[in-house]
Amino acid sequence: MTDPLDQTLTEQARAITEERITVQDILTATRARIGARDTAFRSVVYLPETDNPASGPLQGLPIGIKDLLDVDGQPTRCGSHAHSTTGPEGTALQRLRAAGLTQMAKLATY
Repeated sequence: MTDPLDQTLTEQARAITEERITVQDILTATRARIGARDTAFRSVVYLPETDNPASGPLQGLPIGIKDLLDVDGQPTRCGSHAHSTTGPEGTALQRLRAAGLTQMAKLATY
């Protein structure tokens, strides 16, 4: 099997539908790529320990959430260690999750 992250999102969606790969394959590959490359970029400020894939039109789509948006149970620092909140998750993110989105990381704000 080729690396699913070398495919476009359309190709990934088709491969999931055709059961050539699973959502978990994509999430595992994404987590491995973050681990292998983020030491150079230092773009990930929070990495959830578990993946919770859901079904829906965005099923398996791993995205990073900018550290400006509140996510349930995760710190929001807006690029500052002096600022830290854990406010309620916003409507836009709730709707993306309902459509099957999987959050892979919180991304730095510089």
